[in-house]
Amino acid sequence: LEQRDNTIRATLAFLVGWLLSPLFLTLPGPPDVLSAVGEWGCNGPARDSTMPMVGLYVFKGLNPALMVDTSYARNWNERRRSFILDLNGPAMYALAEGHAHQFTGEFEATYPMLPLTGKGLLSVLRVLRMSVRVIFNEELTHATVYPRFFGSEYFPLAIVMRQTVKEMLIFDGGEHGAWKRIAYSPPRNPKPTNAHYTLYPIITMENGWARVHGSGVRMAQRKAKMGNAVVVRGST
Repeated sequence: LEQRDNTIRATLAFLVGWLLSPLFLTLPGPPDVLSAVGEWGCNGPARDSTMPMVGLYVFKGLNPALMVDTSYARNWNERRRSFILDLNGPAMYALAEGHAHQFTGEFEATYPMLPLTGKGLLSVLRVLRMSVRVIFNEELTHATVYPRFFGSEYFPLAIVMRQTVKEMLIFDGGEHGAWKRIAYSPPRNPKPTNAHYTLYPIITMENGWARVHGSGVRMAQRKAKMGNAVVVRGST
């Protein structure tokens, strides 16, 4: 019994320590960190992979999230045209004390989110170990996004979400190559809803070279200024 109790206490201590471990890393405050984005952005392990949409993108319509770095994707399967992106780690950036209601005009929310600060958002993503599986069509012009919690697409919350709404990424084309994420409902006879946001590129990989999009950098700087908060990033 004593050995069992010790095991239980050790397990609880580990879990508490994990939950209380650093959930995010604070970057230097904007706009300084964003003006030097070419030095630190898009440096994940998938940087030189053949998968589509490798890059650093700014969220427009999703708050208080700021950026996502898809170079931290994993398990790229060229035959199935799919990868997994962990949203509970260094791929995600948010505005530390930013609230959704702070963003208006250009950055007004077009996708529903919990009323959390940026730190709160990263904490929830970490605790739920949230990730997404992205599966592209043959032309690589759109993809279906499947939510995952605790490493599984079959966790009850993930199943409920899939039965409620179908999430798609659509290549928006244009000069800058933005991607639009749209929620469709119901999944079996999907029709686009009003819930959507756009990923505008800050950095994209082109023929092995990182291209910094000045328009994307400036957009991220404007959003950070409106959120009046330092940039935080999910920790490993």
